[in-house]
Amino acid sequence: MKRIIVLLSLLIVTNNVAAKSPGKTGATFLKLGVGAKPVAMGGAFCALADESSAIYWNPAGLAFLKDKELSFTHIAWFEDINYEYLTYLQPLQELGIKMPGVFAGNLSYLSVDDIKKYDVNKNYSGTFKAQDLLFNLSYAGLIKPWMSSGLNLKYINQKITSSSTGLVFDIGFLSKTPLKNFTTGLVFQNVNLFNNFMDELPFNIKLGCGYKPINILTLGLDMNLPNDSDPKFHLGAEYLYPEIEGYEIALRAGIKTGVDTGKFNLGFGIKTGKYRFDYAYSSYDDLGDTHQLSFNLIFAHKSDKSNMSYSPENKPEEVKAEPKAEKEAEKENEYYSTKAKVNLWR
Repeated sequence: MKRIIVLLSLLIVTNNVAAKSPGKTGATFLKLGVGAKPVAMGGAFCALADESSAIYWNPAGLAFLKDKELSFTHIAWFEDINYEYLTYLQPLQELGIKMPGVFAGNLSYLSVDDIKKYDVNKNYSGTFKAQDLLFNLSYAGLIKPWMSSGLNLKYINQKITSSSTGLVFDIGFLSKTPLKNFTTGLVFQNVNLFNNFMDELPFNIKLGCGYKPINILTLGLDMNLPNDSDPKFHLGAEYLYPEIEGYEIALRAGIKTGVDTGKFNLGFGIKTGKYRFDYAYSSYDDLGDTHQLSFNLIFAHKSDKSNMSYSPENKPEEVKAEPKAEKEAEKENEYYSTKAKVNLWR
């Protein structure tokens, strides 16, 4: 498996590293981070990816999600730029499909109204509208009980004065490690299949690690290697308050390096029952502030049978053996436990 990942990495990088000039790529909306929770954490989410927005940050994270989820994100950017992002994820075996894994899809739409238009002589000649559209299908599954992979297939369309289209894909990996509550992630974003954009698309390699030193604190660190600029580092944290009358509250903060604006992010989240609301704030200095709102509806599974996303921390409870077979059951459990430890390093 390691050899496959290395060969795949070399193939993808070789065919996607070129950029015409720093900061010059087409379909730049693909760079916009989505999901108020990860954005509030500074975009340090590659190795965490524990909610539906994993479809953007690392699709491999979807494999560890056990419940159906519907989410909607609204991003209010400066200069009246609005970005809407709708996502749905579905464990396949809940649909009666024998193949394990999680399927997801999302639709996003960015629009900018009343852009002023000028002719070659700099005379005002009215306004026009720009818009970007993305449709994405995703699948994620387990390679090993401790490692998952995920794939996005994305159709993009950009319309300004003319229309451009393209088809790209993301592929990601997420792995648990021998160190308790420490995870690592790797993602290749916007790998080109075909497009008719004038500029290169914003290809990016994302590397990350996540760590939960205590149950109420989560830390993330990401490094991004875009094809049109220098490496960027992202550091984020989330602190969970003890539950208050059925409400779970989270405070989040993040910082980014290698960027001129938008270095600091703040946000919070509130969850009650199957509903969750998240908010993120970012300041871009003279350009203005941005606000991101996310609403998640989580459909909890009715029984362990519908839990399609296996993880070492959430494995199904063992069935108690009959009294006569207790010794045989103990031997069997010991055998499989030893076998699992050996397989972990294969």
